[in-house]
Amino acid sequence: MVGWSHRLKLSYKIKTMKRVNLKAAVWKEGKQYVSQCLNVDVASFGATKKKAMEKLKKAQEVYFEE
Repeated sequence: MVGWSHRLKLSYKIKTMKRVNLKAAVWKEGKQYVSQCLNVDVASFGATKKKAMEKLKKAQEVYFEE
């Protein structure tokens, strides 16, 4: 996997407020950027690195709500 890593700092409410630090990787596939969390099985994509990371953050929020 060729790309760059970016550390995400997200807060989730699981009984008590808890800060969770997650590591993500982003790489380009064709015209899209793929972002994948390396700590949990969540991934997303976007037209830019920034969009891919924004969508990954939203996907992780949904993942931790469930």
